[in-house]
Amino acid sequence: MSFIRPDLRAGLMRWREVVAGAGLVLLGLLLLANRLEGDWMRLALAAVFVLAGAALIAIGLPRGRFRGAEEGPGVVAVREGRIGYMGPVSGGTVGLDEITAIEADGPPPMLILHRGVGPSAEPPLVIPLGARGAEMLFDVLIVLPGLDGTMLARAGTAEGRVLLWKREGAPPPLAVLDGAAAAQRRRLR
Repeated sequence: MSFIRPDLRAGLMRWREVVAGAGLVLLGLLLLANRLEGDWMRLALAAVFVLAGAALIAIGLPRGRFRGAEEGPGVVAVREGRIGYMGPVSGGTVGLDEITAIEADGPPPMLILHRGVGPSAEPPLVIPLGARGAEMLFDVLIVLPGLDGTMLARAGTAEGRVLLWKREGAPPPLAVLDGAAAAQRRRLR
């Protein structure tokens, strides 16, 4: 039995770094609010809490925006530079070096990982951000050259299709999804 409502728990889990950072900042400010009167250890400890909390908030804001607010179908697995998605309609794996473009689509929020170029390219891998394990994608995809966290964070709040990243020298992705990905998109909406 849980004493926290499920929607509140989901919100806390989505923004967990921001909540922890705010708690550390508050603790540091409470230490500062007490009379310091030459107590340099308390001042140093308060400064550490405030700085650590601010760092957690700065890290947690893009991650919280990236995470999907609602649960989605499927499971995401990451192993040795390969991203795998197993869903009810489609699935597959893609290596980081194979990704040519990343798009966001929503609502519901999902990532579209394009692989290959031209007519021989494999169909894109469509991953709902609410899938189990999808929060790992932020840490995995951030290593791609030229992709920053703010661009990746836009995936969680995308309204329609948005190009987040394209590999240098690769043509823009095709606007048409393959049949399986389009069926998954219709099913998730």
